[in-house]
Amino acid sequence: MKTAIAKREQPQATPWGVGLLATACVLTLALATNADAQGTAIPFDTPAAYVKAGTTLDYDVSTNVSPLAARHAATEGAYGSGRAKVEAVANSNDRRGFRALAQVSSPTRRDHTPIGEATVAMDFIAQDPLGRDRVKVVVEFAAIAEAGIPLDSPIDPGGLPAGSYFEVEVGPFGTWGFLGQDANGIDYVSMPTVRGPALLKVTGLDVRNDGDPTVGFNELVIWGNGHEIERTNGRGALKYHRKIVLNVPTNYVQLITIYASAYTNGFTYIDPVVTPDTENPEVVVTLHGAVDPNPPPLGLFPPEELTAAGIDLAPLQEFGLLDAPSSISFRSPVPDATYKVGGTIRSRFRLVDGAGTAIPDAVAQDLVSACRVKLGLDAATKCVRYNAKKNQFRATVRIPKDASPGLHGVVAQVLDADGAVDNRATASIQVRARGRTSNP
Repeated sequence: MKTAIAKREQPQATPWGVGLLATACVLTLALATNADAQGTAIPFDTPAAYVKAGTTLDYDVSTNVSPLAARHAATEGAYGSGRAKVEAVANSNDRRGFRALAQVSSPTRRDHTPIGEATVAMDFIAQDPLGRDRVKVVVEFAAIAEAGIPLDSPIDPGGLPAGSYFEVEVGPFGTWGFLGQDANGIDYVSMPTVRGPALLKVTGLDVRNDGDPTVGFNELVIWGNGHEIERTNGRGALKYHRKIVLNVPTNYVQLITIYASAYTNGFTYIDPVVTPDTENPEVVVTLHGAVDPNPPPLGLFPPEELTAAGIDLAPLQEFGLLDAPSSISFRSPVPDATYKVGGTIRSRFRLVDGAGTAIPDAVAQDLVSACRVKLGLDAATKCVRYNAKKNQFRATVRIPKDASPGLHGVVAQVLDADGAVDNRATASIQVRARGRTSNP
């Protein structure tokens, strides 16, 4: 953990290609020898991770060890009862192996939390067994930018807006990263940069201030090769999950950087994945970095702290960032209830946490809207409804006329954002043939 002020400005230098780190080290020796007013700087390669919470920084970069090692940087700054918590992860695991997270909490103006920010840099290369010069890859990423309660709201007048911001850039290498000290002996980290104009650049923000303290406004902008191709605006949290197809040269290293920041009260998360496009499935995309057999868990604030900061938990639940509900609690059918072939089962159940409390209505509604809660006889195949008044999920299931008499199960499932089963529960029932008056 380093406790010095970091600066994010990027040095302007002649673009170098990957593999020239040895040459860069010669420059490092010269800089170290001539420790003048410019200070010293050590260049580093990708993968790299860097975070800053107020004046506290941490980094994990490849200056002395294998450049392909997994990287993880995380730190936290406390400001009275406020705090900033940030993390940056760079490894080649699939989902959540390459991500940035920034979150801040400021209960009052006195406890105002400075900006928290996280930056990650990795590179990838596309190779084609068919020998084409250019191929298509897909950059898919989930991102959230959510502003919490501003401190210039009616809750606490004072003039401090809340906000969050993320940025993604893909393109050729522009500059190395640099790690060093300035002339005053203060540490700094300058992350690698994409040579402009970037092949792809995406930015997103969400802001709440005294002009719009309750909902706020968001903006998403996408550039391709330096040209703006999309700009959208909206209200409330920015939830972004998109697949963007890029045409890239084969056997040519592409840098991808991600940046997340938040201030006052805010939450920002970004998680990109690069894969071959379905148009050329034989292409091999290699993200340079090590697989981490024990990747660090997502370091979120407790849900109650996020809620107190004005962060809506529904987008986090939708993207599978929060822990899955601990259990599915059936209200009906009751265990071993008996139904006739061709009859109807009216099912009711809740999703509850470890204390038995039903999940928030907003989270439940988002799960239902995305059809991520299903139910059925012996297999969960039907999307359910939600009754907010009773905190219950509901569905009606008809027993097929050709169903065999005997023991069956009403199955409920909760799916994550990728469609995998997060949670599953079964209520056992007895099915009897028509005309029978007793249980089998």
